[in-house]
Amino acid sequence: MKIGLFTEFSYPGKSQQQTYAEVLEQIALADELGYDFFSTTESYGEDQFSCSPFPLGLYVAAAQRAKRIRFLTGIVSAPAHHPAILASEIAAADLLTEGRIMLGIGRGHPWVLNRLGLNPGESTARFEESLRMLVEIFKSDYIESLEGQFWQIRDFKLSPPVTQRPHPPNLHCGSDDAGERDIRWSDRAWIGPAGVSWHSFRTGAGAHRNLPQEYFSP
Repeated sequence: MKIGLFTEFSYPGKSQQQTYAEVLEQIALADELGYDFFSTTESYGEDQFSCSPFPLGLYVAAAQRAKRIRFLTGIVSAPAHHPAILASEIAAADLLTEGRIMLGIGRGHPWVLNRLGLNPGESTARFEESLRMLVEIFKSDYIESLEGQFWQIRDFKLSPPVTQRPHPPNLHCGSDDAGERDIRWSDRAWIGPAGVSWHSFRTGAGAHRNLPQEYFSP
């Protein structure tokens, strides 16, 4: 069993500068105390819920002091990112943290997608396409052309390459209505969403546990 810490990165009554400093202190302490991983969310736009638009950047900074603990994005909103850009950022962060990135990825909160002008109704299709492209980028030496409904990639070679092979662990986050298709391209792990009922958590975990071998990326 692996034990980690998670923060929503909320900051009531504090400045964002103070919050970032405290979270970096928390990560360093978690490393000293022997926790296995630290996780925070990705969110865009100012509110009291979170001020964490770039968790990978936070982890690169934290890795300068915390030398052992692993870093989990909890979660990256796949529909908001071009897969080639996201793969490049993951690979760079994996290099700078010496292979300690774990990619928690999902469809994203509807209010975040609305802020970015993305249709939440397309989130499942965008999520599926993003993960397919990410896996293809990580396993390929070179992509001449990769066409999708939402994104296209041409003449692309990932640089820097990922430190972990074949790629950093990717964990799906979703609730019971996510469906099998959301889970198909993730590794053998699932992140239960915060703030849902026990029934929703149990249903989502059960759906993931019962999927056949071929639903997971190699």
